[in-house]
Amino acid sequence: MDFLRFEIDSCKDCYSCLRNCPTKSIKFINNKAEIIYDTCVLCGHCVNVCPQNAKRVISDVENVRELIKKYPGKVALSVAPSFISNFPVKSFKSFKDVALKMGFAKVEETAIGAFYVTREYERLIRSKKYKTLITTCCPAAVKYVCQNYPDAVKYLAPVVSPMVAHAKIIKHDNGDDFHVVFVGPCIAKKKEAYESKEVDFALTFEEFEKMRIEDNLIFPNFEDLEESDNRARFYPITRGIIKSFSHGDTPEFDSITVDGVSDIMDVLGDIEELNDVFLEMNMCRGGCINGPCKLSKNSATKDNTVVRNYVRKERGEKFVEKPYDDIDFSYEYKPIKNPLKIPSEAEIQKILNHIFIYKKEDEINCGACGYKTCRDKAIAVYNNIADAEFCMPYLKNRAESISNEIIKHTPNAIITINKYGVIVDANESAFQFLKTDKRCVGHFYQEYVTLPELLEALEKGENVKSVTVYLDQTQMYCDVSITVVKEHGLAFAIFKDKTEVTLSEEKMRALRNEMVTVTDSVINKQMMAVQEIASLLGESTAEAKAALVKFKNSLKEEE
Repeated sequence: MDFLRFEIDSCKDCYSCLRNCPTKSIKFINNKAEIIYDTCVLCGHCVNVCPQNAKRVISDVENVRELIKKYPGKVALSVAPSFISNFPVKSFKSFKDVALKMGFAKVEETAIGAFYVTREYERLIRSKKYKTLITTCCPAAVKYVCQNYPDAVKYLAPVVSPMVAHAKIIKHDNGDDFHVVFVGPCIAKKKEAYESKEVDFALTFEEFEKMRIEDNLIFPNFEDLEESDNRARFYPITRGIIKSFSHGDTPEFDSITVDGVSDIMDVLGDIEELNDVFLEMNMCRGGCINGPCKLSKNSATKDNTVVRNYVRKERGEKFVEKPYDDIDFSYEYKPIKNPLKIPSEAEIQKILNHIFIYKKEDEINCGACGYKTCRDKAIAVYNNIADAEFCMPYLKNRAESISNEIIKHTPNAIITINKYGVIVDANESAFQFLKTDKRCVGHFYQEYVTLPELLEALEKGENVKSVTVYLDQTQMYCDVSITVVKEHGLAFAIFKDKTEVTLSEEKMRALRNEMVTVTDSVINKQMMAVQEIASLLGESTAEAKAALVKFKNSLKEEE
């Protein structure tokens, strides 16, 4: 059964969800995130941190509407006490009014169930059977303990959560044919409801708000002055469970609040060192008011104040405890076997070697991949839930290695200068082109090449696509491109040998010039020949004409 889903098309491969997942229950297939449901505790941290909003809570809105339609007058709504900081209401009466109009037959605060859970905690403390007692109200925290700290399971209070306790009370008071729906800011409650035999569905506050809007309902401005007092309404804030005790604390035990996975890990790591301690444990830092599906945009401090003021508001008579001795509020929690296989030291080392980690000093443990240590990452790789090559130091080293190899073996010369024109780096080809060695680094570059355009480009912050340079020392012609790296105050020039091409072009130019000269000479000679021929032709024509005229005249004389 899925309760949370990733929208694959929206996932941008940022790994933010994995870095913030307390159980590392996210794997990446084809660079897209997928939930590992066997180990996911549904804390919802991935939903809150996803910058692409690619996580979707599976909605039960239609299931609840169908339940109300199928069992009219037989569906109750249990409302988490953090409702007061998430909806624009001053009282539970206002919230109840809207829920009744949606079709719920009965609407009550989950704080009723919480009251009896607190009484069970008090009974367990008085029994002196426990040297340490951990609250079991937060299903995400409970599963986290069962799955990752099996030796600490014996300290979990064998009591159901307030949601389940309240569902038992509703059915006790109204009949077993009643159906119960819970509403709160938690995703993990959905799975708890699914696995329980008491609660049909768990809605989030977001889902309830969607139903309200769809039904075009408005919260009335009611006050709760007639409502009875119940300190269990403190439950959603830090130390809220502790505040719900009869004396506002746990006098027999030292009380400690543990909020957030990092604090939970710290305390569970030293659980055997504790004695006579009551641990109020929540997966969400700040308590349920910071649940992953809350509606409030306020700070935790402000929401905490809203809850405190609501609970302390002057009310009617004190909450009357009913004798529910015939309701079993107990529950036995058991360790959950972690499905991950633990590789041998040799197998771990083989995986680490693949990403250039050969000794302990190479284990940077930067956490960029989402795992706390390199060894944790190696275990994930061994279990096929992580990509070995998604390692920032590895990718950086690999990129640098490839870049260095390219620069080292390129036939083009490369020199880099700083803003003063001093050479800060050069490759082997540069040493050959400029007929120098590594000692050129630290010297003014124009000692080796006449290229004023390089320093000018750096000063102007403008790249140069192409400029031709002649290197006297090697008699080479080069085509040079210049790139400026403004943020570092550097510029580098890439010299491409074009000597052969340049010389070939000069030979062609010389040949063309020679042909032009020869052609001019031939033309001149030809013109002279034509002129001579024309001259000779002109003389003979004149002589012939003169002879004919003379012959003609002699003929006339004979007449």
